[in-house]
Amino acid sequence: MTPEDLAALPPQEITLDSVSALGTEVVAIDTSLAELARQSKNLSAAKNSITHQQLPEMMSQAGLQDYTMASGKKVQMKKIYQAKIKEEHSTAAYGWLRNNSAMDIVKKQISIEFSPTDHENIDRAVALLQENNIPFSITQGVHPSTLKSFVKTCDEEGVDIPHDIFGIYIADYVTIK
Repeated sequence: MTPEDLAALPPQEITLDSVSALGTEVVAIDTSLAELARQSKNLSAAKNSITHQQLPEMMSQAGLQDYTMASGKKVQMKKIYQAKIKEEHSTAAYGWLRNNSAMDIVKKQISIEFSPTDHENIDRAVALLQENNIPFSITQGVHPSTLKSFVKTCDEEGVDIPHDIFGIYIADYVTIK
């Protein structure tokens, strides 16, 4: 029984059986959704294997960067770049960036804690932090897109950048459009 069927019933005709039937339908839908999610996960894994490993290897061996399929779809090999500075590697990563004149990609943030009523110090804080001995901390970070772009530029220019401290993953992959 669908919700529309149930809504069409006069209130006195709604029974425990009709309510139970809808509950059973929800359980069946949940089971179907779980199966579809499993199938989707498996299909995604199969597609990733083909687009990130099998096709790039075959195309490289054949000396192809792109080609057009009989269907007219264009197959093109590209590089994918991923990078992340993990907390345990942050000192080494920022040291490498500093030593290689790449600190311009690093964003810094100063965080200051005040009581909600400390308006005078809030207004003066930026200029007077150290002078007034107000506790503060400085954090730094590189936006993921900026780091990804930086890694791509380094790779394209042949700059040797430590893969472990930057969590770098570079791979060929294929798109079909």
